[in-house]
Amino acid sequence: MSRPWMPLYVADYLADTGHLSTIEHGGYLLLIMHYWQNGGLPREDAKLARVCRCSPREWSSMCDTLAEFFGEGWRHARIDRELCSAKAAYERRAKAGSKGGNAKAMLKQTGGEKEAGLKQSQPHSQDTPSRKEESLDGRGGATRRPRPAPPEPAVWDTPDPFGHDDAEGGAR
Repeated sequence: MSRPWMPLYVADYLADTGHLSTIEHGGYLLLIMHYWQNGGLPREDAKLARVCRCSPREWSSMCDTLAEFFGEGWRHARIDRELCSAKAAYERRAKAGSKGGNAKAMLKQTGGEKEAGLKQSQPHSQDTPSRKEESLDGRGGATRRPRPAPPEPAVWDTPDPFGHDDAEGGAR
């Protein structure tokens, strides 16, 4: 099973690693990425230093700090849980995919829809206009919202468009 991405909960990561130096952050991220891709870490210091892309001397200075994030044998509980979750999701998808493939094969064999339990077309909503129907040029081009109507000129041409009449004692 290929694992091209891994979940990274940024808030959790930052809360747990606020005390790390820049080089320790880099080393820790490289360790957890290696763990994700390979299902674990090597136990030898020389190999762990290579995973972190640092010298043996740099590794020895950060090893104890980074070891606090791991259990015995460089096991990482959070990544182990995430790997189990990813494996379960993969197996669910594979099982669902094989069911879909079986139904498709059955459809080809029988030549009918009822036996396979499949529909040829999907329903479309009748009350939602398509983009082409909404476009102004009728060719499916960009749509524009209609402009609001301008205010009536007679109202705005008066000295006081808000209806205050100074002549009737309404002076401000």
